[in-house]
Amino acid sequence: GDPRAVFSSRRSDHISSWCKQEHCSDPRVSCQDLSNDLKASYDLQKKFPGKIKLIRFEDLSLSPEVTTRQLLKFLNLPWHEAIGHYIDTHTNIDLKKREKNKVTKKLSLIHDPYGTTRNSTAAVYAWKDSLGFQDISEIQQVCSGPMGELGYRLITNETQLISEKPLLEKTADKVWPFQHQ
Repeated sequence: GDPRAVFSSRRSDHISSWCKQEHCSDPRVSCQDLSNDLKASYDLQKKFPGKIKLIRFEDLSLSPEVTTRQLLKFLNLPWHEAIGHYIDTHTNIDLKKREKNKVTKKLSLIHDPYGTTRNSTAAVYAWKDSLGFQDISEIQQVCSGPMGELGYRLITNETQLISEKPLLEKTADKVWPFQHQ
């Protein structure tokens, strides 16, 4: 996924408490890992033509049915309406969970960061609300290589941060041009 979203998530209260090692918390190290993973995926594609498929989180989140159909076709597996039903019921709403306040003992509904039901489109863009422009710039500086390869649009000023422009400059087919044989 988009390194900006990854680090927004990793800096959240639920994750930052255990995301302490540099492979998890340091954008420079994580982005080098991402570059290495991309290189490995291209090497594997050369070694096993038509057997490797790269899928961006954003493609799956923004177009879950289309991306899932493409993946099933790639795997030579059939589409089933139950898959469509699951996608419809798990990607369009944020399901809240009940949690008891330890001090007041009152129940309240909160977002479940580990749940399987969420508004997947909102999840893709949530980092724009949680990271400041300085944090975004620092992440982009060390991740510009893999972000460019994966087709992520860099944000160069605060006006772009609040705009509704798509954050993907390349379609999935342009990022991963290898076709199933």
